[in-house]
Amino acid sequence: MKKRISIFWNIAWIQLLIVFIAESVVVAFAYATVSNMTYEHCYSDIEKYASVVEYAVSKYDLDDEKEAAQCSSELDMLCKNLEAPYIYALEIHEETNSEKYLAIGFGEGATTEAKETRYSGVEVKGKIKPEMIRALKNDGEAVMAQTNNNFGNSLICYKKIGSDKTNTRIIGVERSIADVVKELGKIFKQVFIITLLLTLLIVLSFSFIVYKKVSKPAKEISTKMNRFVSDHEEGVEKLPVKGSMEFSHMADAFNRMTDEINQYIDDIKSLNREKHMQEAELNIAKNIQLGLLAPNSFNNGAVNINAYMLPAKEVGGDMYDYHILESGEVCLAVADVSGKGVSASLFMARALTLLHIYGNLGMTPSKTAEAFNNALSQNNPNKLFITAFLAKYNPKTRVLTYTNVGHNPPYIISDKLIMLDDAHGMAAGIFPDVKYEEKKLKLEEGDALFAYTDGVTEAQNKNGELLSNERLEKILAEHIGGNKKGIVESVKKAVKDFSKGAVQSDDITMLNIVVEKHF
Repeated sequence: MKKRISIFWNIAWIQLLIVFIAESVVVAFAYATVSNMTYEHCYSDIEKYASVVEYAVSKYDLDDEKEAAQCSSELDMLCKNLEAPYIYALEIHEETNSEKYLAIGFGEGATTEAKETRYSGVEVKGKIKPEMIRALKNDGEAVMAQTNNNFGNSLICYKKIGSDKTNTRIIGVERSIADVVKELGKIFKQVFIITLLLTLLIVLSFSFIVYKKVSKPAKEISTKMNRFVSDHEEGVEKLPVKGSMEFSHMADAFNRMTDEINQYIDDIKSLNREKHMQEAELNIAKNIQLGLLAPNSFNNGAVNINAYMLPAKEVGGDMYDYHILESGEVCLAVADVSGKGVSASLFMARALTLLHIYGNLGMTPSKTAEAFNNALSQNNPNKLFITAFLAKYNPKTRVLTYTNVGHNPPYIISDKLIMLDDAHGMAAGIFPDVKYEEKKLKLEEGDALFAYTDGVTEAQNKNGELLSNERLEKILAEHIGGNKKGIVESVKKAVKDFSKGAVQSDDITMLNIVVEKHF
């Protein structure tokens, strides 16, 4: 048996999934928030640094080479103190799109290339940034920029030196983005650890609540249920009705369920005893019914008879009959009682008894049908009726005399297939004093008479289709000029194959008589 997972672990996995998604959202939000705060903090810092640098640079005459060198030395010290890779003073020439370094200081993050190519007095063309022009025109307001070049990826604050509108000099203070990211990582790490600890605390608290309020009571109920299934014969201790509203209701429902199931089991045992008794009685009735029927095969040299009857239930309302009179004549009957089951089988037994009585009295098929109908019409409170094909065959003259009591027309199989549909009458048991038409037909050696009930032609397959008269006639036609003694077996096999996978809906009965010898 497949091992099942506890409800606690199912809830735990769902909880972990929800927490993971929530944690991811929180972490992403926290990262974005911390990142914005860090960059804003860095912008604020370098803006403050720019004010300090502006004051330091304003003390020097940057046109004087000696003072510019002194300024550069002071800027070196500021770079170390402010942890800036570059601090410089520039003169901007818009007309030539160039910048001239008046003084520059290098910090720890400065590259060798920058130190070799950027120094006091050097002019760099094509390097003016829009932020530099904005800084010149902002009347002392700081302008922020970001650059990524051979000298590094940096945040830069540009600020004009002094308030003279004709002045074209600015200072620049750079902050390495790598340092910003490093600071961001440090802050985010702290935020992540705090978030993780809070998440673990929430998960553990929720898990404890789930175990205490859900998993433990559910496990107790499950254990009691398992014991009820395995040990209900010995009795099971009931659950205490306590705890949360849902579980107290569940415990109460379980206790009521155990009482009802125990009562139901007792009822089932009683019903099973009754059912076994009924089944035994039905088996006896089935054996009695089959015992009333003639044997399913007979041969006396003059005729060869084969018959078959399969009820849809334990007992049925179909019947076949044949018996030999002292004169050598063969009385034949195939009948179908309306309905199925016990009532139909009892009506069938009564009809069979009457047919035997009237046949042994030497009555013709039509007279037998009339007497048969009158008898069944009396004392018939359930309004059952019966259809039948009745015939008498004289082996000496080979004449078949027959009548039809509202039944399916039978077939003669000789050198061709003939339907005996020329004698018609009302089903027996409905109205008394009904007259029945009688016909005669001479048979030849090897001819066969096949009579059946509608359970043959109305047999259904799993798609709800009927076997039909057309299919039956095709099966019978295959025996023209062949072995007619095997007709019953052929039809039985065809019905079985056709209805495979479908439930039998009606009783099935067949009777086939083959003429063998003339006396």
